[in-house]
Amino acid sequence: MLQKFKNFDGKNLTTFKIGGEVKKLLIASSIKELKEAIEILSHEKKWLILGAGSNILISDKGLDGAIKLKGDFLKIAHHENVISCGGGTFGSAVIKYAENQSLSGMEPFSGLPGTIGGWIATNCGPKEMNIIDILKSVTVINKKTLEVRTLRKNDFKYGYRYCSLKNQYGIIEANFELQNKQKEKIKQENQKYMKYRLSTQPKGSSVGCIFKNPKGESAGKIIDSCGLKGFKMKNLQISKTHGNFIINQGKSKAEDVFEMIEMIKKNVFSKTGIKLTAEVEKIGHFNHD
Repeated sequence: MLQKFKNFDGKNLTTFKIGGEVKKLLIASSIKELKEAIEILSHEKKWLILGAGSNILISDKGLDGAIKLKGDFLKIAHHENVISCGGGTFGSAVIKYAENQSLSGMEPFSGLPGTIGGWIATNCGPKEMNIIDILKSVTVINKKTLEVRTLRKNDFKYGYRYCSLKNQYGIIEANFELQNKQKEKIKQENQKYMKYRLSTQPKGSSVGCIFKNPKGESAGKIIDSCGLKGFKMKNLQISKTHGNFIINQGKSKAEDVFEMIEMIKKNVFSKTGIKLTAEVEKIGHFNHD
């Protein structure tokens, strides 16, 4: 049965721990329940299918609705060298499953937050690759027509931190084509990437990287070079560890985050001529929209 919650605290739905109330939170465990949830929210203006909330900023005014995926959408299986997993599955769970099955290809993603659906919707990844690089096929649901389709990579557009499926579709299931490799070697690679991220990514409430990396450059290093590392404003701080992270140090507001993002963009442009593009996605009603 579709689970329904009213006036849910949006702070508990994102890694930033920022945001107003979600008027309707629906938890779907099957395609049938997902279709029902979408129909309930179809007349609302601001709603989304929500993953781990690791790359979004919910407005202080909240959202009209959100859908979380559970049950069938958390399943992981494999056939030969192809792993199938639900859109609500955490990427970390899929990486561990692949390691246990001696299947290689997902190691560079070890330590990254988020769900498989969120990974594909943003085409996330480390510097050397993106998640869609290893995607064989993806099953999606059209948010307007409720049609369920399975697509190959050449059926949609994608690029650096971009996937054309993001707004029109919800990610139901993904199939990744991997390679056979010794389990111990895969484990060593996973540990290497995890160790790197633990040493370079700051602790605390954040959404991960705020800005996309300009081609051939690091947004974090650019921000550092402008002397902004450690800058504080309204319970927010640009991390002392990594300049591309903003840390929520208390009861920060979404509008404060937007203000800090704009400050960083203007400061960087005035000093370097580089125009940074925000990677974090704003969700809901913002004063400046």
